[in-house]
Amino acid sequence: MNIFKSSTYTFYIFLLSGLILASCGGKKPIVYQGEMPERDSMTLLNSLEERNVSYDWFASRASAKIESPQENAKGTVYLRVKKDSMIWAVFKKYSVEASRMLITQDSFFIIYRLDKKYERGSIEDLERAFNVDFSFKDAQQLVVGNTFLPDTASVNIAKDKPHYRIDGESLDIILAYWVNGYDLSLEKMHYTDNFDRKVKVTYGDYRILEGKGRIPYLREYDLPVEDDQRAYLKLEFKEIEFEEPKRTIFRIPDQYEEIK
Repeated sequence: MNIFKSSTYTFYIFLLSGLILASCGGKKPIVYQGEMPERDSMTLLNSLEERNVSYDWFASRASAKIESPQENAKGTVYLRVKKDSMIWAVFKKYSVEASRMLITQDSFFIIYRLDKKYERGSIEDLERAFNVDFSFKDAQQLVVGNTFLPDTASVNIAKDKPHYRIDGESLDIILAYWVNGYDLSLEKMHYTDNFDRKVKVTYGDYRILEGKGRIPYLREYDLPVEDDQRAYLKLEFKEIEFEEPKRTIFRIPDQYEEIK
């Protein structure tokens, strides 16, 4: 199974969407003046934990821009998550469905509409293809926009105006966060695995959703791919909903050819 070549862009949309600082959707950035407020470690760590929302259902629509060694593409991605059950998504180019994916706790399936092909496999196949320990729970957290939290014993905090930089670890992952010292929003995060592969995530355009708090509608990802090359994914969310069950149709047409 050559999953890396056949589904790089789609896979990253699902796994790291939810995975460079830039302008917030074209809006004028906020300029903070005056001394940065003093924040203690408990306040800063609580700001990371409190930004993670609890949910049963998540649904969204976002414009997507993908740049990778294999291809450059723009389109619209529809993401739906049922907690502890599935991640579902559709990627459209020019209003035409290009691909559709379903990830469950133990399997994944991808349909390529334009090629009339599909592939499927186990979570273990993903782990072997990307040489990572795949956590379905962590993948759901990333799609929704939640953040890995550091082990408190490993935390080190320093001022990096206008941010506080928080460094820490979680299992075998080295984490770094840049929290805005004025409003406590998480603006940037890096995490590095034990193979020294670093993912860079930027959050922006925070908006308040009733009952869920401040949610980032702009998310950018700088991702490692093969041969020391990197890929870039930008998601600008147009709609985000929680707790509204949505249809998640996934059916592989009989005439489609399976990619082995």
